[in-house]
Amino acid sequence: TAEDNGVGGGGKEEEPNLAGGVLEGR
Repeated sequence: TAEDNGVGGGGKEEEPNLAGGVLEGR
């Protein structure tokens, strides 16, 4: 979800999780 992506740092929608956001770092 958008909320999870925001917390993770903006991860891909395919991986809407904290880890995804951190890995992508977008």
